[in-house]
Amino acid sequence: MFTWGQGQMGFRFSLVNYDLWQAHSVDSISLRTQGFVLYAPPTPISVAALGGVALSMRLQAPDFNYYGPVTIEIRTS
Repeated sequence: MFTWGQGQMGFRFSLVNYDLWQAHSVDSISLRTQGFVLYAPPTPISVAALGGVALSMRLQAPDFNYYGPVTIEIRTS
């Protein structure tokens, strides 16, 4: 999975707030898989009512031959 790109992988995804009246926020983004480094945008990130946000992140693997799950935790309020 991380053979190319010097052990790094980038990804991007969107979060959408379907609440009609209330804004929410991304309070923290953390990595649960040991040995990895996560390069993520600073928090908190505000998401307006009926709005969305695109998040771009990079992972640095502990080695080039890592195979297995990676768990990222996103806490919102």
